[in-house]
Amino acid sequence: SQSAASRAGAAQATAAKAAGAPKATDDVDTVEDVRRRARVRKAERAKAAASKGEAKKTPGPWEDDTVLESRAELGPLPSSRRGPEDVERIGRYRVLKHIESGGFANVYLGRLVGLAGFGRFVALKRIHDHLAQQHEFVEMFLDEARLASAIDHPNVCAPIDFGRTEDGAYYLAMDYLLGEPLTSIRRAVGRAREEVGPEDMAFAVRVVADAAHGLHAAHEAHDVRGRPLEVVHRDVAPGNLFVLYSGHVKVVDFGIAHAARKLHTTKNGIFKGHLAFAAPEQVRAEPVDRRTDVWSLGVILWEMLARRRLFRQSHELALINAILVDPVPRLDELAPWVPEPLVELVHRCLERDREKRPETALELALELERQLGALGEPMGVHEVGSYVCALLPDRAHQKHRELWALAGDLQAEASSEQALPPSEPPPPPRVPGQRAIETAELPALDAPAAPPAWKRALPWVAVVA
Repeated sequence: SQSAASRAGAAQATAAKAAGAPKATDDVDTVEDVRRRARVRKAERAKAAASKGEAKKTPGPWEDDTVLESRAELGPLPSSRRGPEDVERIGRYRVLKHIESGGFANVYLGRLVGLAGFGRFVALKRIHDHLAQQHEFVEMFLDEARLASAIDHPNVCAPIDFGRTEDGAYYLAMDYLLGEPLTSIRRAVGRAREEVGPEDMAFAVRVVADAAHGLHAAHEAHDVRGRPLEVVHRDVAPGNLFVLYSGHVKVVDFGIAHAARKLHTTKNGIFKGHLAFAAPEQVRAEPVDRRTDVWSLGVILWEMLARRRLFRQSHELALINAILVDPVPRLDELAPWVPEPLVELVHRCLERDREKRPETALELALELERQLGALGEPMGVHEVGSYVCALLPDRAHQKHRELWALAGDLQAEASSEQALPPSEPPPPPRVPGQRAIETAELPALDAPAAPPAWKRALPWVAVVA
């Protein structure tokens, strides 16, 4: 009877294992366990769909084992709610201040503090607590981290860390960008200058060219298996282009980017992004490609050169109609100071037929650099940084002073809590039975004798065979 009971128990355990039931032990699930449960759930969904007479659906991207985590393995989501100012630590980073709150996440200034004065400022992005309980937004956050980590280019703000806090909230750590978004720079230019000069045109061309280089790197990104990710940013706007005080331009926020093999897919009829910079095919909910981002760059450059908004309609329906139907105003009529070749390039980017736009963002970047040379105004990294610092000197000095003060406070706090390692390494361990040799016991070595005078006088002669 005992053997029969044991056989029945083994059969039940086998059935539970095949059905993907949770383990009775506290052992950590292996990769095979996770994949087995995923296959079981997939078979159950297919069986349920077949019983309802539904067509077989294409497997979702969360069933690809190259993603960070599967939809079913996200784990319990955080349930606690607290204000953005109450956060003191995110993962291994010390939170210094709350920077801003967006519609999706909070952004903090943090710092990683190590031994001997090591430290690094970072920007920490953490989902709002009320959104962190919804799998849809968690999947979007995982997509952003995965896509951004696949792009390696100096004109893209790359993440440096991704993790999960003790209370279960995901966070993304990125380089802290010491600079200004293009929206602030455009407003400052409008207040400081009445007319667009050669330096202003060169600055606009350089910023858009650098952004195009970064976007081309995103469009060409591949996953760990070498498969193209087909990334399209879909939200290229002045607020997502950052100009550092050092002169470097960074493309940020791939939160709503389109890509193959994503966890989250945008539902039909839902638009995400800045509508005034969206391409016509994006507004019509058609498939997007890299030329969609080229349109957005064209809108940004048009507005910086013309000193006005391209689509200024206040009503959303009127704005959509202007993007889809209204003729694009000629840049040379509103800004006669812009050279004709540059005008034609901008309007090529704003062709509603995407086949007439530049094929790639790289093609646009190289053509803009040729136009920049024709302007005769040098505008490299140093000139871009000087332009921004001269335009917003108070902001630049304030941010630098703030970082210096924060770094000094943290260093003083760290010095009081932990002592520095000894300046001299400890002596090596002595081998048992070996007598230590003192320095005084070492015999003095005679200095080498100087060569004879006749040898010093001979020149060196190279003989070539």
